[in-house]
Amino acid sequence: MRGGGAALLIAFGIDNFGSGLFLPLTLVYATQVVGLTVAQSGLAVTIGTLAGLFVPAVAGSLVDRVGARPVVIAAQLLQAVGVGTYLLAHGMLLVVAAALLLGAGQQLFYSALFGLIADTAGDGPTDRAFTVVAMVRGATFALGALVVGALLSTAGPAGYRWGIAADALSFVVAAAALALGLRAPGRSSKALAKPTMPPSEIAASRVWRDCPYLALIAVTMLFALSLDFFLVGVPVYTLEVLGSPPWLPGALLALITVIGSTMGTLVLRWTTHWSRINALAEAAAPPDARARYLAAFQYAFTIAGVLAPAVVALFSVTTWLPWLVVAAGTAASAAGLRYVRAHLPAHALGIAHRG
Repeated sequence: MRGGGAALLIAFGIDNFGSGLFLPLTLVYATQVVGLTVAQSGLAVTIGTLAGLFVPAVAGSLVDRVGARPVVIAAQLLQAVGVGTYLLAHGMLLVVAAALLLGAGQQLFYSALFGLIADTAGDGPTDRAFTVVAMVRGATFALGALVVGALLSTAGPAGYRWGIAADALSFVVAAAALALGLRAPGRSSKALAKPTMPPSEIAASRVWRDCPYLALIAVTMLFALSLDFFLVGVPVYTLEVLGSPPWLPGALLALITVIGSTMGTLVLRWTTHWSRINALAEAAAPPDARARYLAAFQYAFTIAGVLAPAVVALFSVTTWLPWLVVAAGTAASAAGLRYVRAHLPAHALGIAHRG
């Protein structure tokens, strides 16, 4: 990474520590503190996060105009407002409003995140930069989950509100760290490079007409659904269904996150000669429309984030149904990878393979 890489990692570490304090407990907070049922909380958060579906459509052009850094900073401040709104929630309406603000901020953040990492990483393959950022974010998220587990065990229901307040503050501090510590990265040569395809082919391959890229988004969404389900579903399952002690969800999420973050480096090493999805998403995007393509790629995570609370709400129907839905989606994503790899541009597969 370039010189601003340290500031980027510090900001994202602070951001994700705060997210670990509250994000996994959103539905539990809505049920145990606000007083909604599991079905009501799942519906309220789903309705709110639907707002995020509209953000990536405009985020790409916004990043193209002003750059990824100011968009990420604005997204973190918007998330701070959304998290803070949860403190005021005393019924379903304010939970919807809080989820709407938080969801819009999250999707704006992720729509610009990949571009900011790529700009900070400089020229050349970016999958290592993505992996380092993912490891830092995962480790600090796990630490936040452990802290909130201990907090709930000692402070009881008041611990939820302390976690929310700390999460909102973390977004503000992270935004300040990026604003003060990270210079606006210049456009990388990848973004400025001349298109490798004739203009007529570029026009025909815009993201919403690019069926292989749309398939990549769909496959990623099915995989991301399992991750989001575990994030918000494990606390609901352990506390509401199993009746476990309050420290257990945080410990489980921390363990899962640490394993995932640690394995990231090992998997990157083991698969050095394989093509990888975190490289394909960027490599398959035309250089002159990279921001728009990466913003569209964010729809994979946006849709997964919208669907996850709805899947968790299925616990109110029967305890095995959500697990079946997630397992089926994961199996479908694994099968779809073969189709995606066979239909993406050859130059993208070459870049991903070399990365």
